[in-house]
Amino acid sequence: MSDRDKDIEIPALQHQLPALQRQAGKPTCTDTDRVILADLLRP
Repeated sequence: MSDRDKDIEIPALQHQLPALQRQAGKPTCTDTDRVILADLLRP
């Protein structure tokens, strides 16, 4: 892929990201999710 192609693709992807985030909605975490994440983040 050429630099020119990348320069065009990056703004296009940046434009698509907010649209995809709106479609996906905000994820919900359960208590189990929080326990697993806390365990993974523990040093």
